[in-house]
Amino acid sequence: MKIQLRVVGEGLYQRLSKEIESGNGAFPKMFREESVEWELLMEEADFTRESMVCSARSPTALIVEARDMAMVEKIQALEQQTHCHLSVRKAADTNVIVSPIIMVFQSPAILVNTDEFPDVVSDWMFTPVAISDLAMRVFCALKRKGALHTQLNFGPLTLMPDSKQITFGGRCEHLTCSELILAELFLVRLGAVVPFSELQDFFKATGKSNEANNIRVAIYQLRLKLEMLTKSQYTIVSVYKQGYCLKRNAAIAQRTTCTINALSQRGDRCLA
Repeated sequence: MKIQLRVVGEGLYQRLSKEIESGNGAFPKMFREESVEWELLMEEADFTRESMVCSARSPTALIVEARDMAMVEKIQALEQQTHCHLSVRKAADTNVIVSPIIMVFQSPAILVNTDEFPDVVSDWMFTPVAISDLAMRVFCALKRKGALHTQLNFGPLTLMPDSKQITFGGRCEHLTCSELILAELFLVRLGAVVPFSELQDFFKATGKSNEANNIRVAIYQLRLKLEMLTKSQYTIVSVYKQGYCLKRNAAIAQRTTCTINALSQRGDRCLA
C-alpha cells in the first residue's frame, strides 16, 4: 500500500523527507499487517481545488504548514469550490474524494481567535511534529474518508472487505455482501470441502438468509466472478453429497505463466 503525502511548506517537506530517507522507523512501515510505502510530494503554497481532490484508490493526504491564519482562510475560500468540483468529478468516477487536510501550526497562539476550522480540515498539529503522531493522524483521516481498506491476502488473490472487492493480477471484481462472506470462507479453506450444513450455519450467523436456494445462487454468482477475474485459474466446484470446494486449476495457471514468459522472452529478443 502506498500513501502519498502532498506537503505545503518547504521546511516541513525537508524534515519529512529526511525522516523517510533515513529509514530510521519514524514512519511506520506496517499498517494492519500490510506493508506501507510513503511517498512525499512538494505542493505549491498556491494550491487549487484540484489539489484537494484525489481518488480513494490512491490514499493521499495534504499536510499544510501554516504560519498564520491566512492558509486556513484560503482553504475555507476553496471549500465550496472543492465540493462543486467533486460533484462533477464523481459523475465520471465514484471513487473520487476530498483529500484529508492536516494543518501544522507553529504555535497554539495562532488559534486564539479561531472559532472553528473549515469542514475539509481533518486534523491539526503543532510544531515540532512527532512523525509517529502525524502518521497515525493520516491513517485515521484516510480511514474516515473511506480511502483505507483492510486487505486479506491469499496468494495472488486479495480480498478487501471494506470496499467489497476481490483483486487478481491487477484486475478487480465487486462482490455482494453474500459473495463477500462466501469468498472469505472459501479462501481460508482453499482446497477443502465446506459442508453445505456449515454454509447454512455460516449464513445464519452473519444475518443472511440460509435458504438452500439463496446459498446456491450466491455460490454460483461468486464462481462466475472468480472464473472471469482469474481466467478460470480459480473456481468453486460442487462435491456430490458433501458440499462445495474452492480449487485452483494448476494446469491453467502454469499455461498462463508459460505464455507470459514466452511473450517476455520474445520481447527481449526483439529489443536485442
